[in-house]
Amino acid sequence: MSAKVKADDIFGLEEADSDNSGYDSEEQQTSKKASTKKVTKTIKKKNTAVFGLDQAGMSDDEDDYSSQDEEEDDEEGTTITASKDSRFQLPGERGADEEDDASKRVRGAKKTKKVKPLTPEELEKFQAARDKTGIVYLSKIPPFMKPVKLRHLLGAFGELGRVYLAPEDPKVAARRKKYGGNKKQNFTEGWVEFKDKSIAKQVAKSLNATIIGGSKKSFYHDDMWNIKYLPKFKWDHLTERIAYENASRAQRLQAEINQAKRENKTIMTNIEKAKMIKNMEEKKAAKRQASDMDSTTTATSKETSSEPKIRRTFKQRRLGESNSSENTASAAPKPVSGKIKSVLGNVFGR
Repeated sequence: MSAKVKADDIFGLEEADSDNSGYDSEEQQTSKKASTKKVTKTIKKKNTAVFGLDQAGMSDDEDDYSSQDEEEDDEEGTTITASKDSRFQLPGERGADEEDDASKRVRGAKKTKKVKPLTPEELEKFQAARDKTGIVYLSKIPPFMKPVKLRHLLGAFGELGRVYLAPEDPKVAARRKKYGGNKKQNFTEGWVEFKDKSIAKQVAKSLNATIIGGSKKSFYHDDMWNIKYLPKFKWDHLTERIAYENASRAQRLQAEINQAKRENKTIMTNIEKAKMIKNMEEKKAAKRQASDMDSTTTATSKETSSEPKIRRTFKQRRLGESNSSENTASAAPKPVSGKIKSVLGNVFGR
């Protein structure tokens, strides 16, 4: 048998009323229209408040559209209520106090709590409680004991105030972790504040040089207490001491940094001077070498350019010979006359 299946059953659609025939009535249409206008109006106000848009900066189309919406709303008798949230209100709509607070606020800034000054009675109570406190000093903290565990152990003897444990040197911890040691944080010494100084004295006197004890499964069962009571010592002294040590450490670090900077500066200046002197010497050597090369080249050029020296030998003529070149080769030597001979004899002693 073929069953008759309706399209509404397939798509999960509900059957429309016979009167409405799938359409809304006029009242429903007007209510929907008013709700959509209200939503668009609130969205516009939110956008203007968020992005800093003014009504004057809106386009003409938007103004016309808004005016038409207002007229239609007036005709239909619907009212549009703006959001009462201050974030989505225009600057002009906010009150003067809200604008001042908004101008004073800075984005990302934390609210500072106003600290009320202490009254004389409260100050006296604070001083009395401070004078009543007592501090004990632990010269040795059991390995890897945390402040919470120390507070739990000493809290059984009396009410505790503040607890401070000094951490070990980071270099020592890094060396221990590097070679496979325990990676937990270790502390070297500590201070514990008791609300009553008499209890602090009794605890320091009774627990000093004794084992911690407790259950045998405890990690600190066999460790010993090293406690000493600090008379006339308050927590302010500890904080001042820690602040002084931090300041002195920072000052020493700054002095070391300045010293390293000065040494680096002197080294760099010496290197620059050495480079400058080396360059000057190289320039002088290059000039000297160039001058030597010029002198050698000029000497060699003179030697190569000048003609070879010719040494001429002249034949010595005898006295009384004629200067004519014609009779030099053929004519025989003539004897010296008597006068000349006598003169020569007188001169040379002949």
